[in-house]
Amino acid sequence: MVGLAYPYSLWTAMFPAFNEENYERFGADITQMGRYMSVEGVESTQETLGYALDDIPDTENGQIDAVLFFRALHHLFRFEDPLIDTALAEIYDAVAPGGVVGVVQHRAPESADAAFANGDNGYLKQSDVIAAFERAGFILDASSEINANPADPADGFVWRLPPTSTDNPETLAIGESDRMTLRFRKPV
Repeated sequence: MVGLAYPYSLWTAMFPAFNEENYERFGADITQMGRYMSVEGVESTQETLGYALDDIPDTENGQIDAVLFFRALHHLFRFEDPLIDTALAEIYDAVAPGGVVGVVQHRAPESADAAFANGDNGYLKQSDVIAAFERAGFILDASSEINANPADPADGFVWRLPPTSTDNPETLAIGESDRMTLRFRKPV
Protein backbone atom coordinates (compact mmCIF):
# COMPACT_ATOMS: atom_id res chain seq x y z
CA MET A 1 0.00 0.00 0.00
CA VAL A 2 1.24 3.49 -0.82
CA GLY A 3 0.21 6.78 0.77
CA LEU A 4 0.88 10.03 -1.05
CA ALA A 5 1.32 13.50 0.39
CA TYR A 6 1.64 16.95 -1.08
CA PRO A 7 5.24 18.01 -1.71
CA TYR A 8 6.86 20.21 0.92
CA SER A 9 6.82 23.17 -1.50
CA LEU A 10 3.02 22.99 -1.70
CA TRP A 11 2.62 22.87 2.08
CA THR A 12 4.74 26.00 2.45
CA ALA A 13 2.79 27.76 -0.31
CA MET A 14 -0.52 26.95 1.43
CA PHE A 15 0.74 27.77 4.92
CA PRO A 16 3.65 30.22 4.96
CA ALA A 17 4.38 29.33 8.61
CA PHE A 18 4.54 25.60 7.75
CA ASN A 19 7.66 23.91 9.07
CA GLU A 20 8.98 20.45 9.88
CA GLU A 21 7.03 20.42 13.16
CA ASN A 22 3.74 20.71 11.24
CA TYR A 23 4.29 17.47 9.34
CA GLU A 24 2.63 15.39 12.01
CA ARG A 25 -0.26 17.79 12.52
CA PHE A 26 -1.17 17.78 8.82
CA GLY A 27 -0.45 14.11 8.15
CA ALA A 28 2.31 15.08 5.75
CA ASP A 29 5.19 12.99 7.09
CA ILE A 30 5.70 10.35 4.42
CA THR A 31 7.61 8.17 6.91
CA GLN A 32 4.38 7.85 8.95
CA MET A 33 2.00 6.72 6.16
CA GLY A 34 1.52 3.31 7.73
CA ARG A 35 0.21 4.92 10.90
CA TYR A 36 -1.90 7.51 9.05
CA MET A 37 -3.55 4.83 6.94
CA SER A 38 -4.06 2.29 9.70
CA VAL A 39 -7.52 1.24 10.76
CA GLU A 40 -8.12 0.29 14.37
CA GLY A 41 -8.61 -3.46 14.71
CA VAL A 42 -7.33 -4.22 11.18
CA GLU A 43 -3.90 -5.76 10.87
CA SER A 44 -2.09 -4.78 7.68
CA THR A 45 -0.53 -7.66 5.76
CA GLN A 46 1.85 -5.46 3.83
CA GLU A 47 4.18 -2.54 4.35
CA THR A 48 2.79 0.93 3.75
CA LEU A 49 5.11 3.25 1.85
CA GLY A 50 4.88 7.03 1.64
CA TYR A 51 5.90 9.41 -1.12
CA ALA A 52 5.41 13.02 -2.11
CA LEU A 53 3.15 13.46 -5.15
CA ASP A 54 5.95 14.99 -7.16
CA ASP A 55 8.57 12.38 -6.23
CA ILE A 56 7.26 8.83 -6.65
CA PRO A 57 10.28 6.57 -7.24
CA ASP A 58 10.65 4.87 -10.61
CA THR A 59 10.58 1.53 -8.78
CA GLU A 60 6.82 2.09 -8.33
CA ASN A 61 6.20 2.59 -12.06
CA GLY A 62 3.40 0.31 -13.21
CA GLN A 63 2.99 -1.18 -9.72
CA ILE A 64 -0.07 0.63 -8.34
CA ASP A 65 -3.54 -0.72 -9.14
CA ALA A 66 -5.65 2.15 -7.80
CA VAL A 67 -5.22 5.71 -6.58
CA LEU A 68 -7.86 7.69 -4.70
CA PHE A 69 -8.07 11.47 -4.38
CA PHE A 70 -10.57 12.66 -1.78
CA ARG A 71 -11.13 16.43 -1.84
CA ALA A 72 -7.42 16.99 -2.50
CA LEU A 73 -7.01 18.13 -6.11
CA HIS A 74 -7.84 21.80 -5.53
CA HIS A 75 -4.47 22.44 -3.86
CA LEU A 76 -2.68 20.97 -6.90
CA PHE A 77 -4.43 23.49 -9.18
CA ARG A 78 -3.60 26.52 -7.02
CA PHE A 79 -0.71 28.97 -7.01
CA GLU A 80 1.42 30.53 -9.71
CA ASP A 81 3.05 27.24 -10.68
CA PRO A 82 0.29 24.61 -10.34
CA LEU A 83 1.46 21.09 -9.52
CA ILE A 84 -1.47 19.24 -11.10
CA ASP A 85 0.35 18.23 -14.30
CA THR A 86 3.50 17.15 -12.45
CA ALA A 87 1.51 15.14 -9.90
CA LEU A 88 -0.67 13.44 -12.52
CA ALA A 89 2.37 12.58 -14.66
CA GLU A 90 3.89 10.85 -11.60
CA ILE A 91 0.60 9.06 -10.89
CA TYR A 92 0.28 7.99 -14.52
CA ASP A 93 3.73 6.40 -14.44
CA ALA A 94 3.03 4.64 -11.13
CA VAL A 95 -0.39 3.22 -12.10
CA ALA A 96 -0.39 -0.17 -13.79
CA PRO A 97 -1.90 -0.43 -17.28
CA GLY A 98 -5.66 -0.82 -16.77
CA GLY A 99 -5.38 0.69 -13.27
CA VAL A 100 -7.83 3.28 -12.01
CA VAL A 101 -7.84 6.66 -10.31
CA GLY A 102 -10.88 7.69 -8.30
CA VAL A 103 -11.68 11.35 -7.63
CA VAL A 104 -14.10 12.99 -5.23
CA GLN A 105 -13.68 16.76 -5.45
CA HIS A 106 -15.67 19.90 -4.58
CA ARG A 107 -17.37 20.95 -7.83
CA ALA A 108 -17.72 24.50 -9.12
CA PRO A 109 -20.42 25.25 -11.68
CA GLU A 110 -19.09 25.17 -15.25
CA SER A 111 -20.25 28.79 -15.52
CA ALA A 112 -18.04 29.89 -12.61
CA ASP A 113 -15.34 32.44 -13.26
CA ALA A 114 -11.93 30.81 -13.74
CA ALA A 115 -10.48 32.88 -10.89
CA PHE A 116 -13.11 31.47 -8.51
CA ALA A 117 -12.70 27.87 -9.69
CA ASN A 118 -8.88 27.74 -9.57
CA GLY A 119 -8.80 25.81 -6.29
CA ASP A 120 -8.34 28.74 -3.91
CA ASN A 121 -11.93 28.35 -2.69
CA GLY A 122 -11.74 24.54 -2.72
CA TYR A 123 -13.90 24.24 -5.83
CA LEU A 124 -12.83 23.12 -9.32
CA LYS A 125 -14.74 22.82 -12.56
CA GLN A 126 -15.32 19.19 -13.50
CA SER A 127 -14.21 19.97 -17.06
CA ASP A 128 -10.85 21.26 -15.75
CA VAL A 129 -10.29 18.09 -13.70
CA ILE A 130 -11.14 15.87 -16.66
CA ALA A 131 -8.87 17.91 -18.95
CA ALA A 132 -5.94 17.57 -16.50
CA PHE A 133 -6.32 13.79 -16.31
CA GLU A 134 -6.63 13.52 -20.09
CA ARG A 135 -3.47 15.62 -20.53
CA ALA A 136 -1.71 13.04 -18.34
CA GLY A 137 -2.97 10.19 -20.56
CA PHE A 138 -5.89 8.88 -18.47
CA ILE A 139 -9.32 8.14 -19.92
CA LEU A 140 -12.53 9.13 -18.12
CA ASP A 141 -14.07 5.73 -17.41
CA ALA A 142 -17.14 6.62 -15.32
CA SER A 143 -18.80 9.36 -13.33
CA SER A 144 -21.47 9.39 -10.68
CA GLU A 145 -23.71 11.94 -9.03
CA ILE A 146 -23.70 10.04 -5.72
CA ASN A 147 -21.97 13.01 -4.01
CA ALA A 148 -23.92 15.73 -5.81
CA ASN A 149 -25.60 18.40 -3.70
CA PRO A 150 -27.76 20.82 -5.70
CA ALA A 151 -28.30 22.86 -2.50
CA ASP A 152 -24.65 23.98 -2.57
CA PRO A 153 -24.47 27.26 -4.50
CA ALA A 154 -20.67 26.77 -4.81
CA ASP A 155 -20.19 30.51 -4.58
CA GLY A 156 -17.90 30.88 -1.59
CA PHE A 157 -15.17 29.31 0.47
CA VAL A 158 -15.99 25.54 0.62
CA TRP A 159 -14.77 25.21 4.20
CA ARG A 160 -17.74 27.27 5.38
CA LEU A 161 -19.79 24.08 4.92
CA PRO A 162 -19.96 20.90 6.99
CA PRO A 163 -18.09 18.87 8.02
CA THR A 164 -15.57 21.71 8.54
CA SER A 165 -18.10 24.19 9.91
CA THR A 166 -21.03 22.99 12.01
CA ASP A 167 -21.99 26.14 13.94
CA ASN A 168 -23.90 28.07 11.25
CA PRO A 169 -27.56 27.09 10.70
CA GLU A 170 -27.49 28.51 7.16
CA THR A 171 -24.56 26.38 6.01
CA LEU A 172 -25.83 23.37 7.97
CA ALA A 173 -29.01 23.61 5.87
CA ILE A 174 -26.88 23.41 2.70
CA GLY A 175 -24.95 20.39 3.94
CA GLU A 176 -21.67 19.23 2.46
CA SER A 177 -20.36 20.58 -0.83
CA ASP A 178 -21.52 19.54 -4.27
CA ARG A 179 -18.86 17.02 -5.32
CA MET A 180 -17.90 15.38 -8.58
CA THR A 181 -17.18 11.66 -8.42
CA LEU A 182 -15.06 10.42 -11.31
CA ARG A 183 -13.15 7.29 -12.27
CA PHE A 184 -10.25 7.42 -14.69
CA ARG A 185 -8.42 4.47 -16.22
CA LYS A 186 -4.90 4.14 -17.56
CA PRO A 187 -5.07 2.55 -21.01
CA VAL A 188 -3.82 -1.03 -21.29
